[in-house]
Amino acid sequence: MRSGRATANLILMVALLALPSRAQFRADTILSVLRINDLVVASTRTGLFQSTVSQQKWTAVKLPKGVLPGGCLNASDPGVTKIYYSPPASPLTDRSDRCAVGFGLWVSADFGKTWKKVDAKHWFKSVLARKDGVLYASARVPADKSNVVAELETYGGLAVVSPDGGRTWMDTSPIEPIPPVTFLSTCGKNPAHVCAGGMGARGYNMEYAPESKKWTVTPSFVAAPDPKDPSAEDYLASGGMGSSTSACCYMQQATLEDYYSLGFVDVLQRLGVTLQAEKKHYEFNAGAGPKIVDVALNLLPGIQGTSAMAVLDLDDTEICWGLRYVDPAGAKREAAPLIARLNSPALGRAHLVEVGKPYSRRIDLEGLQGLRKPGVYRMVLIFDNGKLKKKDENVWTGKIVGTTVFEVEIK
Repeated sequence: MRSGRATANLILMVALLALPSRAQFRADTILSVLRINDLVVASTRTGLFQSTVSQQKWTAVKLPKGVLPGGCLNASDPGVTKIYYSPPASPLTDRSDRCAVGFGLWVSADFGKTWKKVDAKHWFKSVLARKDGVLYASARVPADKSNVVAELETYGGLAVVSPDGGRTWMDTSPIEPIPPVTFLSTCGKNPAHVCAGGMGARGYNMEYAPESKKWTVTPSFVAAPDPKDPSAEDYLASGGMGSSTSACCYMQQATLEDYYSLGFVDVLQRLGVTLQAEKKHYEFNAGAGPKIVDVALNLLPGIQGTSAMAVLDLDDTEICWGLRYVDPAGAKREAAPLIARLNSPALGRAHLVEVGKPYSRRIDLEGLQGLRKPGVYRMVLIFDNGKLKKKDENVWTGKIVGTTVFEVEIK
């Protein structure tokens, strides 16, 4: 049992911790990144920088006079060496954690030594450069009666194509309009096609076939209000796959300093707190009895302004813990945390979590869900202390779902 003095010191320590916020993002925060073979180009609030995977040293890339930093770099097919950049119309603030919608488009064919302006009338959300020289983009033309930047940021733009490197643009779907496009990429299963994310009343996955000039549009699983039969992988990856706190979100953001050391590639933001079982596979006997799983809630390094946090939990209970799992017959089931069913919040104890010093628990699965049928169960953990009383604004009162799937075998 922790003494009163120790508890007071813990609460004081937690009270002094700096909460992460957008205002704390560093000037070298990477807002957009482009990889060209061994070369890596990064866009930050202060400018463009490049390095090589082999040397991992950043050098500044000079932008044309009057072109602002903080814009988005293009995505591209493997082998494309041109760099496309769309600059913001006004300087970014220190609250920016992603690249800005840009006005106009610049291209460099010599890795940033010289630049040429190829478009001066479109706003761009996303640009994809294909190996055949064709460009695809999510873009809009300015309109006097609408906030183009806000609409592009929120909903995306028109899917357009340029056969001449950005000088002229055409609608890819002039007869049958498609939902606004939020991003474009090369399709993994069919690299000749263009994949895109769409946004309307719901989210959409879209695929463009250049040979037929046709889009295939399907509702995405995450945004669909009533999915009929998701795959086991989708089920175990969905529903609260994120984290939150009482004041902000603990996110690990790539910077020039930690891009290589923390293993960032194309994804520049990821959860700063992870929840995972200590083993990938557990074995238990059928019938009643303890089924103990060791779990850990980790705070990852590289979260600006955050080296520690406090986690509220009710000791010696599974009241804040739950499961999402697929049973041996393939049925999809969920055991929600009991805290969600409390009529009144309970007071938990704060556990300090530091980088490299996780909050560890032994969870008895028998207290969450009776597992009787022999076979393998695929599971993710759920930790939700959102209904606990807050002792301090730095105490975790959010929800996190396990980031890795583990197996439980009942024999």
